[in-house]
Amino acid sequence: NNPNDLTTVSNNDLFWMTEDDSGVLWITSRYGGVNKLYPSLQRFGLYRSIPGNTNTLSSNNVYSVLAENDGIIWIGTFGGGLNRFDRNSGIMTLFKNDPKDPESISNNKIQNIYQDKQGYLWMATSGGGLNKLDPATGKFTVYKSTPNDDKTMGSNFLTMIKPAGPDHLWIGTLGFGLDLFNMESGEVEKVYKYEAGNPNSLTEDTIYDLT
Repeated sequence: NNPNDLTTVSNNDLFWMTEDDSGVLWITSRYGGVNKLYPSLQRFGLYRSIPGNTNTLSSNNVYSVLAENDGIIWIGTFGGGLNRFDRNSGIMTLFKNDPKDPESISNNKIQNIYQDKQGYLWMATSGGGLNKLDPATGKFTVYKSTPNDDKTMGSNFLTMIKPAGPDHLWIGTLGFGLDLFNMESGEVEKVYKYEAGNPNSLTEDTIYDLT
C-alpha cells in the first residue's frame, strides 16, 4: 500500500484471493475492503464501505470472496454479513442476520464461502455454524452444533470449507478438529481430531486452511 497512490492495494493485511473468468483478481483485506487487480495493467481498483451509501460494502473487514462466471461476486465480511455484487449492473445486495427470520443468515461474521455444483453457497461463520444459501430464493438453511449430538459439528466457530467428493464437505473448525459433512443428510459423518500418542491424527484441532 502506498497512501499517495490510489492504484495500489488499499491495505497490506490481505486475507483471501480469487480469480474471475476475465482474469481479474479479487483480493480481500481485514480492514481495506475488496481490491481488484487487473494483471495486465498492474493497477488496483477498490470496493469499500461508504457510510450512508447502501450500494457499497457493508464492512471493510472482509475475509472471503467468491467469483461466479456470470459476473456475480460474493463477498463475506467479518461482522457486516454477506454482500452480493453484480459487476454488470453495479448493484450491491446485502444479506444480514435477522433474529426474527430463521431463514436469514445465522451470523454476520463469515470466514469462508464455497459454491457446490448445484449452485448453492455454503458459508463457514464465526459463531453461527454452517449456512447454505439458495441464490434463487435468498433463503438460508442453517446447520449448528448441538450439545451431545455427534451428528452435528463440534463447534459453531468454523474456519474453512472444501469439497470432499460429490456429496460431502470438509468443514474446518476453530479448536474442534475437521468434520466430514454430508450435504444430503445435513449430518456430520466423521470427526478428525488430535489424539495424543497417535502419529496419524491431526497435529492440532484448529484448521487454518485446506487444499
